Parts: sequence; C-alpha cells; structure tokens
Amino acid sequence: MRLIHTSDWHLGRIFHNLSMLGYQKSVVFEILDIAKHNQVDGIIIAGDVFDRSVPPAEAIALFSEFLRVASLSYGLKIFLIAGNHDSKTRLEFAADLLQSSNIYISKFSGNMLDPIVFQEDGKKFGIYLIPYLEPLEA
Repeated sequence: MRLIHTSDWHLGRIFHNLSMLGYQKSVVFEILDIAKHNQVDGIIIAGDVFDRSVPPAEAIALFSEFLRVASLSYGLKIFLIAGNHDSKTRLEFAADLLQSSNIYISKFSGNMLDPIVFQEDGKKFGIYLIPYLEPLEA
C-alpha cells in the first residue's frame, strides 16, 4: 500500500487577521493531484486537521469537499488522526459510517489501540490511528 503522510493542516487558520483558507484549499487539492499522479492508495493526515477544536464552517466545508473528492472521485483511503488542536469527539463524528467510504478516523472512545487491518498481495498489515493524548488521558 502506498501512502502520502501529511500533518498539521490547521484548516481555518487566521494569521494576522488574514484567513488562510484560500491558500489551504489550493494545497489540499494539490495533495490530491500528487496522490493521483503517484498512484497512491491513501493519505494520512496525522494531527491538527483543523486549527481549533470548533473550526469555522468554511473550514469544515473545505474538508468535507476534500473527503468527498478524495474518496468518491479518486478512490483514496483517508486516515485521520486527531491532534491537540482538534476536538477528538467532533472529529470522530460518524467514524463508523465513514469507514464504508474508506475514510478512517482515530477514535478516542473505545479501544484506540485496535489497528485498521488490510490485506494485499497475501500480506496482512495494520495501521494505527492513535490520537493526541494529554498525559492524564494516556
């Protein structure tokens, strides 16, 4: 399985009163173009999908559009890991349902140490999506 590993998207970031969303949209869809060009199977987003635990609606809309295109148009598997800027409970919303679209989200509830298991070419492997944890949560 070929994967692109990314992190710290911080969608919805405002820097010196300037929304970064337009730039972020360009980069997010450039990542999809790179994935298509390199014939990868999936994209990992390892932490900080959003810039804050309650992201602006425009950031959620951009991420929703990314997930739709990545999953439905490109056929990619998407692996999301909650970071310290994300709300773990908000990010894992509909996680079980989204797995049917090859969108896998780290879970804070339940057993977060259970891997997502794949089998390809007679080989079995697991991907662990362990979210950011505060010391008292570990």
